[in-house]
Amino acid sequence: MNPAPEKKPISCPLCGQRFVPEASRCANCPLAGQGCERICCPNCSYSFPEESRLVSWLRRHFSGRPEVSGEEKKP
Repeated sequence: MNPAPEKKPISCPLCGQRFVPEASRCANCPLAGQGCERICCPNCSYSFPEESRLVSWLRRHFSGRPEVSGEEKKP
């Protein structure tokens, strides 16, 4: 049997701390065991929703977009 794939570290949108989201569920939250999808930063305690599958799919497919002709490069 294959082990579950490890999640990549994410960055907190408030303080920039990188951490693994599975280890960062809010421990004292009453919704923690009831399917809550919020992630809590271990550094600043800011809680934010997990990125949706649609957003992560769009990031993967459009992150390396080629330049549109006619746009000037900024120095």
